[in-house]
Amino acid sequence: MPRLFVALLVLLAACGGGADPARDTGAPRAATDTGVDAAVHVPGPPRRVMAKRFAAYVRTEPRADARRIGYFRAGALTRTRHGDPAGTEGCEGGWYELQGGGFVCNGFDVVVFDGRKLPFGRGRPPRLNEPLPYEYGVVRREAPMYRRLPSDDEAVVHEGYVIPGTEPVPGEAGEAGDPSAGSGEADAPAEPAGDGPAAAAPAPAAAPEPAAVAVAVAEAAPAADAPEVPPEDTGPLTLQDLQGDRGSVVLRRVVPGFILTIDRVVTIGERRYWRTNSNGFVPAARVGRRRSSTDFHGVELTEGGFHLPVAFQAERGASYYERDPRGRVRTARGRRMGYHDVAQLSGRETIDGVEYATLPDGRLLRVQDVVLLEARPRPDGVGPTDPWIDVDLTTQSLVAYEGDAPVYATLVSTGRRGDGEEDFRTPPGTFRIQTKHVTTTMDGNSASDGPYSIEDVPYVMYFHNAYALHAAFWHDRFGHPKSHGCVNLAPLDARFLFRWSTPHAPEGFHGVLASEQTPGTTVIVRGETPE
Repeated sequence: MPRLFVALLVLLAACGGGADPARDTGAPRAATDTGVDAAVHVPGPPRRVMAKRFAAYVRTEPRADARRIGYFRAGALTRTRHGDPAGTEGCEGGWYELQGGGFVCNGFDVVVFDGRKLPFGRGRPPRLNEPLPYEYGVVRREAPMYRRLPSDDEAVVHEGYVIPGTEPVPGEAGEAGDPSAGSGEADAPAEPAGDGPAAAAPAPAAAPEPAAVAVAVAEAAPAADAPEVPPEDTGPLTLQDLQGDRGSVVLRRVVPGFILTIDRVVTIGERRYWRTNSNGFVPAARVGRRRSSTDFHGVELTEGGFHLPVAFQAERGASYYERDPRGRVRTARGRRMGYHDVAQLSGRETIDGVEYATLPDGRLLRVQDVVLLEARPRPDGVGPTDPWIDVDLTTQSLVAYEGDAPVYATLVSTGRRGDGEEDFRTPPGTFRIQTKHVTTTMDGNSASDGPYSIEDVPYVMYFHNAYALHAAFWHDRFGHPKSHGCVNLAPLDARFLFRWSTPHAPEGFHGVLASEQTPGTTVIVRGETPE
């Protein structure tokens, strides 16, 4: 009987866990009157991890000052390598090592938990097997983006909402007999419901603050003989002008053309809002769904498939040519080479002073009508199997290589020439990918285009300062300069390069940083941007 009692105590001592309050610290236990000096600690099984911050960083070592290797987006799920923390230096909840490598701080960046129940709600994770990782919307009318769901009174003030039952009676005169009273924006008819799927409204992050209903105060009309004062020139609209006031329920205002990532529709009373991936709330009726403008993509270069040289069509069409029985070149009958078509080539030749690209079936394409992509020699400093990317500004094309072997070819849109006041051209040079992000927001102010903002631009690979390779689903002009300086790729092309290039992102990571240990892929930008 005493031996059984001792065995039970040892078994119970071995069930301890991690350092958080509900679990054992793993430290040796005090001796007991059973004669057992200390229980042998057995690490618990791996635990689940959920990111709680918008960017939950992963570090090389269990210390707050250790180098960052990447991050998870809020709501992402992964697992620990062990059941116990590796230390608590600078992290009261403990540093947990992940199965994919790296350490995260429990309680600050992530929540470590057991069981199936999630510690809090989460947005939809990115769909990495789809051309676009999220659902997108485009702002159709200027609108507020709220920090939380607004109260009725706040909606009246900031978006002109009409509280049901307060609509003016048709034909009824306003105060002081003015028939136009109440005709301002605050009294506009309620907007129709949005076009997204309905969902139950979550509890607001904070109780709605009381706000007084806006009251329109008419200014006195100027005297008839008063000189007209020209309106003050406040300059072009900027992103800073759209920011909400400190402490306001309005985070910022969004204007037509801004692109948002939309998670789901939530309702509060009679009102409907899109909740964005950044946890903002925008009136649903002012945002329309934004689908990709292009289905174009490049080609993988493999044995038995496409291989260089190839030709892409960047204009609206080009004729195929053929030789007649006398050897003269004439237009081939049948289908023309359509916009963004690609053709395998077998060589080049000059006939009567015109240079042609030849196809395996004997047909011809005029070189001047197509974007011709041919293999280039491996640059100095790139190893025999190293990945590298060649961006040609002149032809607006890209070829990805592994050493000497080309693996992918496509058309791109680099930065366009400016109008004298601004120059958006992508800089030539030799660079390396510095950071990669499944998505990240891009915004800025342009003197010619005004402010712009695109949430969660997909598959972003920064290679020099703010210049990046990334997906662009809002246009279909690949083969022509279009961007504010970045290298725009069709979504499927960007996804391929994101997965293929280094540094590789461990499973679940939303972003990863290059280092000496895990260097980024070389990016060579050459040529001259066309007019």
